[in-house]
Amino acid sequence: MRNAFADLHIHIGRANGRPVKITASRSLTLASLLEDTVSRKGLDMIGIVDAGTAPVLAEIEQMVEKGVLRTHHRGGFIAPHGVMLLTGCEVETQEGVHVIVYLPHLDSLYKYQKYMRSRVKNQELSTQRCQASMVELINLAHLLEGVFCPAHAFTPHKGFYGMLSPSFRSYLGKEVDHIRALELGLSADTEMADTISETRQFTFLSNSDAHSTGNVGREYNLLRVAELSFEEFRKAVYEEEGRRVLANYGMDPLMG
Repeated sequence: MRNAFADLHIHIGRANGRPVKITASRSLTLASLLEDTVSRKGLDMIGIVDAGTAPVLAEIEQMVEKGVLRTHHRGGFIAPHGVMLLTGCEVETQEGVHVIVYLPHLDSLYKYQKYMRSRVKNQELSTQRCQASMVELINLAHLLEGVFCPAHAFTPHKGFYGMLSPSFRSYLGKEVDHIRALELGLSADTEMADTISETRQFTFLSNSDAHSTGNVGREYNLLRVAELSFEEFRKAVYEEEGRRVLANYGMDPLMG
């Protein structure tokens, strides 16, 4: 077993010369992230959340073909410097909240793209409004052997607690039992989240939501895993076989 530092919510500004996340820096590319930024930040595992877009998925495919990325048999991609790249897809649900679906393989990303084809107007750009509910996306994540995670749940802008409902269980009913990961967001910390009793079933994640290279790693997690792979990330979230999230480190919520 080993410890791993992980920032699992990073945006890509451009891919294949095309814009992906309009509000992200043009210099925040997958190549720059993998070749320079991550090694300087001391991260072992990173999650990009724009992998469901056409430009980013195409770039991942190209990097795999060139050997820059290597697929891991337990999910995820082995990047330069031994960093584990996890692929996630952030989207805005019918309810208006942001969620992330983390997916293990290229095949699951292809299936996600196919599902979104008739539900998102522009698959070139990230975090688009989609014609699918939270429940539908929870079920999609389960079907594709992924991990569903409400994004920045406490933020007033597009966070579940921040703008939609004071309770997952009252809003989702029994479907809440399929959620294990909960991203707190820059405006909340573990102490704040612990004041809501229903959050005790969740594994808290603190991530940077970086839109520029300088912000990568401003919030991060410490995972206890056997190796760097998607399956080990999933086990840490679900606290299986001794894997778990040991700690999540974030900014003061007053700053976020």
